[in-house]
Formats: sequence, C-alpha cells, structure tokens
Amino acid sequence: MASGHIGIGRAWEPNEVVEIVDQHFLKFKKFSELKLLLNLGKTRSWIDAVRYITNASTGKMGLAIRDQASFHFQKVTTVFGDNDFNLVANENNFYAQTNEAMLIEMKKHFEKADVVICSAALYDFEVTEKENKKIEKRSITNADLQLNLKAAVDVLYELGKIKTHQFLVGFSLANDFDLDKAWTKIKEKI
Repeated sequence: MASGHIGIGRAWEPNEVVEIVDQHFLKFKKFSELKLLLNLGKTRSWIDAVRYITNASTGKMGLAIRDQASFHFQKVTTVFGDNDFNLVANENNFYAQTNEAMLIEMKKHFEKADVVICSAALYDFEVTEKENKKIEKRSITNADLQLNLKAAVDVLYELGKIKTHQFLVGFSLANDFDLDKAWTKIKEKI
C-alpha cells in the first residue's frame, strides 16, 4: 500500500500478478493443441417431399461455442443443421439436413477430433413412412390422416459407442430437473 503497510488488502507486485495470470492461461494453452468437432442447429424429419418435423432451436448456443472455441482450439470443425444464422458450408463447416446425415458427417471427422461437443437439437422421432411426393390435401380423408413415428438415430449415442480418445460433450433439454435421469443418459451415451 502507499502507506508502506503490508498485509491483507495490499496489492500484489506486478510480477506476481503476471505470474498468476500466466498460470491461469496456461490451462487454456492445452486447447491450442486440440481439435474440436461441434454440431449445432436442428435437423428435419421429412413427412413428404415438402413437409417436415423439426423444433424451435436457433443454433445460437452452438454458434457461441464455435465462436469462442475458434480462439482456443487448433482447429474447429462444425457440422450444422438448419439455424437462424447465415452459416456457409466450406472446408471446416458442413451442412446436414437429417439426423442420419449429421451422423455420417460427424463420423467423417470424429477420429481426428479430440473434443466433440454435440449441441445440435436433433429430432427424437421420425416418420416411419415418408412420402416421396407432396401429400395432396384432397387425396386423403381426416380418418386416414395420421403420422406413425419411430425412434430416430441418436447421434450422441452412436458417437459414444465408437469413441476412442475423444472427450464427448452433450446437451439435453428436459421438462424438469432430474439428476438421476441425467446420470443415466450420461452413462448410456458418453
């Protein structure tokens, strides 16, 4: 302190501050040697040639992760579904419209990835019988109008089955907080 007193509240010497800050950032230097694979956005479960089931995900969280990760990781590869942003497919960013396409694209880059973050909001259920053409409104009666669903491909689960060295991260939206259910999902998928 300016008074010459020492003790609690005394400012550290500049070299002490630099050392503490350097030690803090050394933790993150490890990321600079790692490759990140990230998915974001939402996918489509097609009903017919023009209609599909999806969700309200914007891709905002995944985009924020990507933007921050680009400062820390050696390489960031993104596989994205539909989103509210103008993402462009290029050598590090790949578009996937369905869960199956997302899994195929993620597998292409999975082995080289050190960290894999699955933040995409993929559909849990898909239509059992997709029509290859538009279902005409007048060609079907209300009594015959129904969708049959089945469980969809779970990308995080499938990646968890083949991981070797990857640190795998997943997100889940739930109606209520249930820690036991969360631990069960972690054990099943990661």
